[in-house]
Amino acid sequence: MSDSGEAGTDAAAAQAADATAYASPRRRVLIVDDSHAVRVALREALVGLPAIDEIVEAVDGIDALSLLTHTPVDLILSDITMPRLDGFKFLSAVRNNPRYRDVMVIMLSALGESVDKVRGLTLGANDYVTKPFERAELLARVTVMLKMKELQEELQRKAAALERANLELERLANQDGLTGLPNRRSFFSRLEIEFHRSRRFGDSLSLLMLDIDHFKRFNDNHGHQVGDEALRMVGAALAEGIRSYDCAGRYGGEEFICFLPETKPAAALVVAERLRQCVSAARMTVAGSDGVPGMTVSIGIATWPDCPAERPDDLVAAADRALYQAKAEGRNRSVFSVSLKQPEGDLPNGAPC
Repeated sequence: MSDSGEAGTDAAAAQAADATAYASPRRRVLIVDDSHAVRVALREALVGLPAIDEIVEAVDGIDALSLLTHTPVDLILSDITMPRLDGFKFLSAVRNNPRYRDVMVIMLSALGESVDKVRGLTLGANDYVTKPFERAELLARVTVMLKMKELQEELQRKAAALERANLELERLANQDGLTGLPNRRSFFSRLEIEFHRSRRFGDSLSLLMLDIDHFKRFNDNHGHQVGDEALRMVGAALAEGIRSYDCAGRYGGEEFICFLPETKPAAALVVAERLRQCVSAARMTVAGSDGVPGMTVSIGIATWPDCPAERPDDLVAAADRALYQAKAEGRNRSVFSVSLKQPEGDLPNGAPC
């Protein structure tokens, strides 16, 4: 995953691209009328508007719908009385298609009855012009529609930018900026849900606490920048070493934490050992250095219901005690937090829950 600096650069690039793409919109207008003379008059009236880049024509609603399948337009001027498919049915077809929901529509008709205007507006027309039209009035109404289209697109761009910003804020609120893993707050929110789900259905839930061995010494010897890279490396090893429905997070400092749904103690040990070995095998290259020694981790394991826990914090505390025992026993190992009620010989010795 990208860190916060890269994400900020990407967001700025997206905003710059948006600004460039919409700096000077040029519009395509569709004229739909069965009269050649009317189409010519409309074209001659509109051709001088600087905002219009192209004018296309259709002789009726059927022809217009066919054209729209391969030619996007910004504004439609449509007659009402046409053969095959009249203007009202054409307008209804346009508004019922999500692809054309943002297209502006002006209805043109010699019908002067208000009921026809109301019907057109009810079906989704944005405006209505009576024929024969006054050129100045037509141009004014078309200009207003194109301005509305521009404002509509501006609103959509701002809404998209706001959504991107909200997603970025959510990511920053839930993700550890260094490793890309869920941060402590996000991890425990997920653990709370999974813990109660496991208790409800009686499924095992295992939790691993991991600590990088001798990390302070590592930082002192190699510097904090190399230490940060080591934390990233361990975070990547954890993310790659668990299942898609498991969850690994950064607990704090050099400590990490994982929960494994529907995982019994023996299977949790397999996962813990795999993660431990992945970290031990990972290597970093540092500029100006012959190489950085491999790192090791100590891991404490606790499993519900083998460890009786009433809350997620109880399971975390049990795994934490097992982690301290792993440190006390020499580090670079996985240790269970074993219930005192567990049958002897079921698992290796561990710390009491």
